Amino acid sequence: MSKKKLLAINLNEFNLNYIKYGAKKYNCKNLKNFLKLKYISTFSRDKTQDKDLDPWVQNISINSGKKSNEHKIFNLGEQIPTNLIQIWDYLSKKKIKSAIWGPMNTNFKNNKFIEIFLPDPWNNQSIVKPKELNSFYKLARNYAQNYTKQNIKFNFIYFLNSIFYLLYRGIIFKLLKNFNLFFFIFLKKGFKNYFLFFLFDIISLYIFRNLTKRKKINFSLVFLNSLAHFQHNNWDNKFEEKDYFLLTDLIMQIIFEMSKNYDSLIIYNGFSQKKIKPEFMLRPIDPKNFFKSYNIHFKKFHSNMTNGAILTFKNNKILKFQLKKIKKINLFG
Repeated sequence: MSKKKLLAINLNEFNLNYIKYGAKKYNCKNLKNFLKLKYISTFSRDKTQDKDLDPWVQNISINSGKKSNEHKIFNLGEQIPTNLIQIWDYLSKKKIKSAIWGPMNTNFKNNKFIEIFLPDPWNNQSIVKPKELNSFYKLARNYAQNYTKQNIKFNFIYFLNSIFYLLYRGIIFKLLKNFNLFFFIFLKKGFKNYFLFFLFDIISLYIFRNLTKRKKINFSLVFLNSLAHFQHNNWDNKFEEKDYFLLTDLIMQIIFEMSKNYDSLIIYNGFSQKKIKPEFMLRPIDPKNFFKSYNIHFKKFHSNMTNGAILTFKNNKILKFQLKKIKKINLFG
């Protein structure tokens, strides 16, 4: 008797009422089918935003079964302990094959039962599997970590590598089926960040489906962040909301098509967003050189999603000394 196959889709932070509103207003067939699925509501004991109630904290809890005060990982891009067992590690011990795409804050322990692994773009700890995925992944990681100051030379090289990979895998032809939708959004808005995030998720789904269709995989997990990104930045923008629902409807269409190759489908989020008044945060255009301009010396540096960054120092003595200087940095009072 063959093992059952489960497809798990993590649609990060989507708001269910917002989906209901748009599905009706724009007559989105696939979103309407999504809303017909049975669902349950769960809760987290975490309550503090920017401390423990963040997706990169909650995702570790979901994937490891540990509360935040047990796993103690509170920042995106933070080093994940090698002894943390996440669901794909547990399944590997049971000799159950899995394919993992994009979950936040992961530590990849390579073994033959994990067929595919792609970390989130802010991860500098885990490798990708198979290695050919680097042709696609490096562009996303470079853009995500340096979106306020892009290296045109590197991005052009990464872009060409991504295009060649998409051609090699036949993904370009899948995208051409939705050319009208993409072209009219681009014509009206250009390559805005929310559009690029949606493109990344849509391409991810096509690549994942392409890589898994001939493999005997029992557990597939895909993490998608484009819905959350739009809600964070464009929730009140009526001029762009139609794009959100049409692109989300396409994502749901691809998910339902993928699910035909599985026995079960579960779609979930870490938690839902609520609409709040706009909040603005300062972020240096070039965070790395910003710290250097204040004579802050560090061993490694990498940016996170919004205005955060991880600085690594050679030892605790240097860390404490440099931290004193960081605390003295003052902007606009």
